[in-house]
Amino acid sequence: MASLRERIVAEVARRIGLIVAGNATGKPGTVYANTMASVQRWELEGNSRAALPCAIIAAKEETYGNAPTEQLTATLSVAVEVWGAHDRAVFVGSTDAYVNSLLRDVVLAILGDRGLLEGGTGQQLATSVDPVLAYPLEDEEGHPFCGAVLELSVQYQHSLLDPDFFV
Repeated sequence: MASLRERIVAEVARRIGLIVAGNATGKPGTVYANTMASVQRWELEGNSRAALPCAIIAAKEETYGNAPTEQLTATLSVAVEVWGAHDRAVFVGSTDAYVNSLLRDVVLAILGDRGLLEGGTGQQLATSVDPVLAYPLEDEEGHPFCGAVLELSVQYQHSLLDPDFFV
C-alpha cells in the first residue's frame, strides 16, 4: 500500500481533477467557474501545458513532531501550480481576475472537507488542510501562460511503525 503521504497528495490531485465549470462544489449555492483540463503530478522530465487550464501537484517539505506515544505528527506542504491561458473571448476581465478564479476553484475543491477524506474508501487522511500561501507565477508580459501557486499545509498523524494509515 502507498504511504499516507502519497495518498494525501493523490487525493489532492483527484479533487482538483473534479473541477468542471458549472458543477456544484459541495458548498451550497457555489459552482466552479472553470474546467480543469489536466491534472498532473510533478515529473522530473517536465510537465505538459498542452491542455489548459492545468494543475501540477508536488509534495514539498515535511516536518515531524513526536508525542510520548508511538504516533508521529507530520505537517506536509503541498504545492499546486495552476496554469492557464487568458482567452478574452471566454473570460472577460483582467488576467489577474482569471487567475484568481482558477485559485478559487482549487481552494473550493480542496476544502470540501477539512479532514481530507479519501475518495473511494472514505478513510480520513489528515487532521486538517489549510491554504497558507498563494502567489502568481512570474512570466513576461505577452507570454501565453499565466497562473499561480497555491501552497497547502496538511497536518496528519501515523504510527511510528506503520506510515500507511492515519491514527
